[in-house]
Amino acid sequence: MKIKICGIRSEADINLINRYKPDFIGFIFYKKSKRYIQPEKVIEIKKNLEYQVKSVGVFVDEDSDYILDCFNKGVFDIAQLHGSEKPSECQRLHSEGLPVIKAIRIKNSDDIKISEVYNPDYFLFDVKSEKFVGGTGESFNWNLLENYHGNTPFFLAGGIGPENIIDAMKTNADILDISSSVETNFIKDNEKMRKLFNNYRKNNV
Repeated sequence: MKIKICGIRSEADINLINRYKPDFIGFIFYKKSKRYIQPEKVIEIKKNLEYQVKSVGVFVDEDSDYILDCFNKGVFDIAQLHGSEKPSECQRLHSEGLPVIKAIRIKNSDDIKISEVYNPDYFLFDVKSEKFVGGTGESFNWNLLENYHGNTPFFLAGGIGPENIIDAMKTNADILDISSSVETNFIKDNEKMRKLFNNYRKNNV
């Protein structure tokens, strides 16, 4: 099982990432998010990122040409589509050589079925919140994942932190996506990251 730390915004965050070495990190390019970062700043702070860590650009109903332009400029390695993007939009990006994560927001088993019309490189299953698109710190009922019968690997997001990461690792997810639980006042917190990765690595055998 792998780890993604999302909502990276600063050189200090990059230093923490280099210390704990997750498999993926996420940059939020959704301007309504409190974790929004400009693509130009990402290029600057990524210079010090350990080469083995893959970067994900998170978009919400963004124009495909803009996403491809950022990708071609080396801003990120994988696009995460976290809005109501159509299957054709995912396919177009994929056909241009851009790996795609399609987020599906989950409240009940019917929401899992939405994944059947998509064919991305990865899915991301997150909680369906009426307040925010993502980064809520809330979880959905992980037992609903038993209703996913596809072969596409997936990220599990929503409320995963140091206290429950062991339970999250017992699901059939391939990657755990973590953001607000390792923050204090929207800033990545070294002590919370340390606890998270200690619990993760003790149980990732």
